[in-house]
Amino acid sequence: MTENWRTTGKRPKVGVVGGGQLARMLVQASISLDVELHVLALEKDESLKSLICSYEVVSDYSPSALYQFARKCDVVTFEHELIEYRIIDELENRGCVMRPGSHTFRVASDKDVQRKELSAAALPVPPHLTCHSMAEVEGFANAIRPPFVLKATRYGYDGRGVIFADSVADAEAQLGKEPFDTPYVMEPRLDIDYEFAIVTVSPLEGEILTYPPLITRQSDGICVEVSTEEIPDQDLKAKAIEIAKTIARLTRSVGIQAVEFFVTKDGELLVNELAPRVHNSAHLTADACVTSQFENHLRAVLNLPLGSTELLSDAVMVNLIGPIESGRWHIDRDALLSDPSIKVHLYSKTVRARRKVGHITVLGRSLETARETARAAASKAFVKEIG
Repeated sequence: MTENWRTTGKRPKVGVVGGGQLARMLVQASISLDVELHVLALEKDESLKSLICSYEVVSDYSPSALYQFARKCDVVTFEHELIEYRIIDELENRGCVMRPGSHTFRVASDKDVQRKELSAAALPVPPHLTCHSMAEVEGFANAIRPPFVLKATRYGYDGRGVIFADSVADAEAQLGKEPFDTPYVMEPRLDIDYEFAIVTVSPLEGEILTYPPLITRQSDGICVEVSTEEIPDQDLKAKAIEIAKTIARLTRSVGIQAVEFFVTKDGELLVNELAPRVHNSAHLTADACVTSQFENHLRAVLNLPLGSTELLSDAVMVNLIGPIESGRWHIDRDALLSDPSIKVHLYSKTVRARRKVGHITVLGRSLETARETARAAASKAFVKEIG
């Protein structure tokens, strides 16, 4: 492909597969870069319907639908990793420019492949075995003793596809006896001290950049809070940054890729998983860094110079997650905007239990004060509708 927008002033056309909040934030970044963004979304997607952009709706991401979309664009990128890598490979063979490409998706979209590739590269991952049935779970229970975690190798996110089991019987009660629809990676339930993410941004050629490490807090498998709190062990921090860069090279990443890490109570550093796309852990970069992850992702996939990832201010980000209590809920904007230090980002999504419908970021104060402010606002974010 001739990247003639770099020299002629022609507006580049970037296609995004997926119509959720990450695509919404890529649209916002595209305005600053004067990029023509086209989005291919599913019928159920809500976040972009209120925005003015080129927006197509399909019933599924079939090869033909993706090809018809891709051929209209200079380059196609993704807000999720739910597309089969073989389809991406087919589109590449038909002349479509996909960034990241099929090799990245082959590794990053399947937890079993992730574990195998990282293990082969001598990178630290938790002990694991891949199970296709409850019989295999039972057979592996001597090697990976309860309590353990079962993670679907594909299509898991925000706690979905993750089973916490105290015994084989507990796992069977949750999954049943039949062969699984999708395999599960079986891991011991680790004694975790804390979790964090290293977010890389990879150009087509040249130096891989990283954003500052981001401490994440999880609840029931969902990220609820992220902060720029300093990692206490500087040697561990440097090791994690090098591992994330190694993984970016291994996967042939282009643009943003997030690598999530565990640190155990014994101080062991382990790679949990990776995501080859803009990522929830780095949402605060939109307010706290020179260049947001969204803008840098577009710069990278368009082969433009990358922006600085420098942190301008410490920050805390809290996700706004739908209450589990039954009933109809809406977001209370007044409560979220009551403190002038809060930056509010809403996704135009219907509130449902355990669904991310927005996030708030607080900067410029001590981290503890910022955390208290963000948590207090988030606790008042939802109002139950009457009637």
